[in-house]
Amino acid sequence: MSSPAAILELGERTLTRAKVLVTRAKQALGSRTELRRLVKTIDRLSDMLCIVIDTCELVRHAHPDPQVSKSATDVYEYLCSYLNMLNTDIELHNALRAYLMDSEILASTSWDEQQVARLFMYDFEKSGIHLPDDERRQVVELSDTIISLGAKFLHNSGQDRPPYDIGIELLDGMPPSYRREVMSASRSPWRRTLRVTPQSRAHFLITRFAPNEEARRRAFIAVNSSTPNQLATLESLLDARAQLAKLVGYTSYAEMALGNSMAKQPEHVLQFLRTLSEHHKPAAIRNIASIAYRKQLQLQMDFLPSLKPWDRDYYVQLLPHDSPSIPISSYFSLGTTVQGVSRLFTNLYGISLRPAAMAQGEVWHEGVRKLEVVDETEGVIGYVYLDPWTREGKAPGAAHYTVRCSRRVDDDDPLGDSIAAKSDAVDLVVPLEVPSVEMKGRAGKYQLPVIVLMFDIGSSRSLPSLLTWPEVQLVFHEMGHAIHSMIGRTDYHNVSGTRCATDFVELPSILMEHLLSSPACVALFAQHHRTGTPLPYEQLQKMITSLEQFAALDSHHQIMLATLDQILHSSKHEDSTTEWARLHETVGVLPYAPGTSWQTQFGHLYTYGATYYSYLFDRAIASRVFTTVFGGKEGTLDRSMGEKFKEKVLRWGGGKDPWKMIGEVLEDKVIAEGGEAAVIEVGKWGIGDDRHI
Repeated sequence: MSSPAAILELGERTLTRAKVLVTRAKQALGSRTELRRLVKTIDRLSDMLCIVIDTCELVRHAHPDPQVSKSATDVYEYLCSYLNMLNTDIELHNALRAYLMDSEILASTSWDEQQVARLFMYDFEKSGIHLPDDERRQVVELSDTIISLGAKFLHNSGQDRPPYDIGIELLDGMPPSYRREVMSASRSPWRRTLRVTPQSRAHFLITRFAPNEEARRRAFIAVNSSTPNQLATLESLLDARAQLAKLVGYTSYAEMALGNSMAKQPEHVLQFLRTLSEHHKPAAIRNIASIAYRKQLQLQMDFLPSLKPWDRDYYVQLLPHDSPSIPISSYFSLGTTVQGVSRLFTNLYGISLRPAAMAQGEVWHEGVRKLEVVDETEGVIGYVYLDPWTREGKAPGAAHYTVRCSRRVDDDDPLGDSIAAKSDAVDLVVPLEVPSVEMKGRAGKYQLPVIVLMFDIGSSRSLPSLLTWPEVQLVFHEMGHAIHSMIGRTDYHNVSGTRCATDFVELPSILMEHLLSSPACVALFAQHHRTGTPLPYEQLQKMITSLEQFAALDSHHQIMLATLDQILHSSKHEDSTTEWARLHETVGVLPYAPGTSWQTQFGHLYTYGATYYSYLFDRAIASRVFTTVFGGKEGTLDRSMGEKFKEKVLRWGGGKDPWKMIGEVLEDKVIAEGGEAAVIEVGKWGIGDDRHI
């Protein structure tokens, strides 16, 4: 990755080498030996392509040189196109089908090998490979249409809504400085009327500091409205997805999307969300009542008034907050936070993070740091690269890149590749050589995983980098994904680490947030960056309580969004605005505001597509694991707790039924069985944020 030319050359060598493995995989139809090795061959093919694709994905978003970034984008796009083409290769599909129908072979294979085969077959079937030629062409056309509509929908979701007019008299009662700021920032051809842009600073001030309810109502409706084009784009996207799902044999897009999930069926997801809503709604109603009481006091009313959707932001900021008396960020530098992660991993898993030297040209920016992940008995088991600081040209926000998964490599059989190549002119050298090590308790050698974590934390020029509490949570969350990749080293790339069910993958990372909040964890590392004085936990608890004062209300809103996502991707539903309004009546705790259609701003309707519930699902499981396995906030975070979670969950990646993993670690037979009963049980657990009410 040292130059644009080197990246392009890497892409070409990868494509050439991949074609050899494709040829070998197709030979499985005529060779029982190759049929038995088929899953290994296709998994190697997937690993080879994904290492380069994922590396290019990182480089094109992180590298400061635009020429290098462009070359990475070019390689990324044509290798992704090649990968998509393989999903429509009939010979590969027929070979895999022969493998899955061979009872003798299946009887001698492991669950994880069969799972890899099922995952590949699932991808084939979603591509409509079993359909006649004309219908396969329709699948391709619909898939292209969905990508185009999805891009348009995401673009629309981030666009400002049209400006709205508001009379100057509606600003009466605002703090004078804020009123002047709104008036100076808003322009209108009419003297007594202001024109305000939704999501602007002026709009923000109106929603939070205008006592006049009509002013806030107009602001709320304007920012939550949609243009006819925005609504039409969403409806067209939903319609195209429904057509695609039915064409390839599913009753709905939701059914198609849930094929590799724990929930399995749309009705199971809706059961989970209904049960979760029943659990959380009382706490959300209490949140509403506390805000309504503030409204009652402010308006000097004799009764508790109803709360409108535009009331929350205004009255919440009038409520008293018990804030910490010291600056919490002073106790969380970036360095001590990473040290805290390392100490927690050592306590629980016998694993630590160790700064590592880097070769010249190894990273894309001087601010990147490399950490070795070291097991106390096995030595180095992987690498984490940290790109923490904000800089010009770097994508904003946090990101997690699995550049390389672990897999077994000593049984790759390169001799068989050379026979399949049938030509000495073909370069059989693996495009990217990777180090491998032996694993304790397992035969063979495994390639070392590589994870890149990107954050958006201030500037490296203003050291030490002091983190807010949400930033500390984010570091721990992303490190939860990283440790899953390090410990979850399986024989197959496609079930290694975080390559697991969509509604299971967030469990280790959300659990890290729970562990972070415990006094035992905070005591491991939180100290003042100058004096070294430990952080008084009661001060942190004040901040957490303040930040999570209305957590139940926020979570209930997320339940509504997940339900909307599921309904709009089901087999029968009305238009999106009607469904969103109905959810306010059946599930919501605040009334629907007529004239609004916020759903066109919900970009996750495209990016998650019937799986938005997954984060809530894993929050419920993580909360249960935290209290049951780790003793909750009173837990001591000792090795026995960590070893149990490590051996029962983390080490398997996606190579074992997740219901069995969770059932075993919780010692819960209902959960271990999976199915509808287990899904409903998870909903009954709640997600832990009603503990502050």
